[in-house]
Amino acid sequence: MMMKNRQKTQNANIERFLLPLIMLMLLIVGSQKAHAQSKTSSQKAPNFTLKALDGSDVSLSKLKDKPVLINFWTTWCIYCVREFPDLEEVWNEYKDKVHILAINVGETKKTIEDFLKKNPYTFPILMDAKFSASNSYNVSGIPATFIIGKDGTIVYSRAGMMNKNAMVSAIEDALKK
Repeated sequence: MMMKNRQKTQNANIERFLLPLIMLMLLIVGSQKAHAQSKTSSQKAPNFTLKALDGSDVSLSKLKDKPVLINFWTTWCIYCVREFPDLEEVWNEYKDKVHILAINVGETKKTIEDFLKKNPYTFPILMDAKFSASNSYNVSGIPATFIIGKDGTIVYSRAGMMNKNAMVSAIEDALKK
């Protein structure tokens, strides 16, 4: 009887250890899949018109002269903030070849401006206060990045943080199309 109780206790201890470990492994595998890139060449990019911080309207449909990199973000997203220095470098290197639009999702103009006082980025920032653009792109997590080709189709999409090399690679691919 004592042997059975000891075995039950050992089994319970193993289950308490293994179950969280298995859950953690599943989360890691799932997040890696969620952060995987996908390339799309036939889906038409949904159009949007959003306000820039200066009050002007920006419409995707009017940006047909070069590819457009769209990055959905928020000020509270750690991964968004971490990728911004790389996005700034890419903006400085590619602004003559690619439009870059950082679309803030759901925050107020004041929140964004307060963030920019501490982090003076120069790429264009649009406000998606009503979630219209992010919903039309089915954004379910941020950051999320899309590249729209000159023909208006989504040529690249990625959920999750990108580094400069990944951004440049995706842009270079888009420039070849």
